[in-house]
Amino acid sequence: MKTDWQAETWTARLAKLYTLGLSHRLNTAVLYTARFSVFPDPLSSLELNSAQAFILTLFRSFLIGDAPAVFSLLPLIPQLPQLQSSSIAVWFREDFLFRRQDVTRALSWLAHFVKKEGPVVPLNILLVFSSLEEKYQVFSKFKETGDTVGQEMLIYLNPLISKATQALIHDVKVKLYKILRNI
Repeated sequence: MKTDWQAETWTARLAKLYTLGLSHRLNTAVLYTARFSVFPDPLSSLELNSAQAFILTLFRSFLIGDAPAVFSLLPLIPQLPQLQSSSIAVWFREDFLFRRQDVTRALSWLAHFVKKEGPVVPLNILLVFSSLEEKYQVFSKFKETGDTVGQEMLIYLNPLISKATQALIHDVKVKLYKILRNI
């Protein structure tokens, strides 16, 4: 059971998303993702904590290529300690059945964003999104479409992919570092 203090803290964090002018983006993201919930009642998927609402909003922003929203959301990460937990990646991967093309598009945009902007997205957030790779076979789709930037990001973030493709993690890290450094 939540104490009054915990409820007020959660409300304050969620209110920060709204006060940054992100209320429309937050609402759109939650409504969009609710359609892909594994639960029969979409309303049950709307019972979100602030970190979950944040991840859904960030996913939707990646999906539609909304860089201003991403830049508005990134400063909130330190205020959401739940984002440090590996359980957020498990929740995001297991509680939704997104369309493969949507996940591929979102991760591709994320990879290109990171390449263009540099390491502005924290590693824990990148790992949440890269955890979708196996479920949606994103790497094979990147390979099929020739998205080398997306492939490099997934190889860097997911060692299992690198073993499957016989890529050397060290070489990829050096290459990714060089790419980011030249931007």
